[in-house]
Amino acid sequence: MRCVKDTLQTFGKDPKHGINGKIGAILLQHTWTQQMTYHPHIHCIVPAGGIDETGQWRHSKLKGDFLFPVKAMSRLFRGKLLAALHNEYKQGNLILTPQMDEQYRSVKNRLYSKEWVVYAKKAFGGPDKVIEYLGRYTHKICISNHRIIAISQTHVTFRYLDRKAGKSEVKTITGEDFLKLFAEHILPRGFVKIRHIGFLSSRSKNKDLAIARKSLGVDPPPPIKEMTTRELIIHTSGVDPYICPCCKIGEMIITKKFPPIRGSPAKISLRGIPKDRKVQLG
Repeated sequence: MRCVKDTLQTFGKDPKHGINGKIGAILLQHTWTQQMTYHPHIHCIVPAGGIDETGQWRHSKLKGDFLFPVKAMSRLFRGKLLAALHNEYKQGNLILTPQMDEQYRSVKNRLYSKEWVVYAKKAFGGPDKVIEYLGRYTHKICISNHRIIAISQTHVTFRYLDRKAGKSEVKTITGEDFLKLFAEHILPRGFVKIRHIGFLSSRSKNKDLAIARKSLGVDPPPPIKEMTTRELIIHTSGVDPYICPCCKIGEMIITKKFPPIRGSPAKISLRGIPKDRKVQLG
């Protein structure tokens, strides 16, 4: 992820690409393919512009066709990633078997001679598309229930998309192999899979976004309305969580909370009856 950040920022500061300033991006780590194989890669959402040293917003000179040249990005990223890996190797931070250690330099040289591919797409079609894209890679796991077709005592059958053929295929593997594949994509505790860089980073986004809006003549967004948990659920789902799902009239009130059988005593927190509602407890 650090090498991806360095690659993007290097191109953003290069005058020949039209920005010559601080760019911003959201980086998301993704580790799986449709068949759940281990394939770590980074998805990036990058605004097509940045803030120069004078505080002015500069658009990419390509006006939305694509941000930076793909071949040049591919080669720069290859150099940065392999150099970073070699540095880890010299410091003894890579865990290698004796055979891997013996073959390390020949493999590294082959990787330098191989053409790498950094895939770039045109701009999204509006904010809704950005949110949908973010949700797809931030809050989903490697396989959803609807892709699992059958589970027997020994095997699991699931559906996947063969992108080369452009069609849906079915695969059956043992339950043990399925669990091994699934476990590869469980991130370590405390691992951060989403990072913000440049003018979208937490340290500088308030200041930098205000500068960008001023340069673009855009009004600042309205203040965020604080909502209670109930208001948020109603706003996002249209369902009032306090209303009885059966009669659709009465309001459900917590009157008692049973502590767990084991562990520390549960903290009893009872929600009071709203002043605007008359509730009769039978």
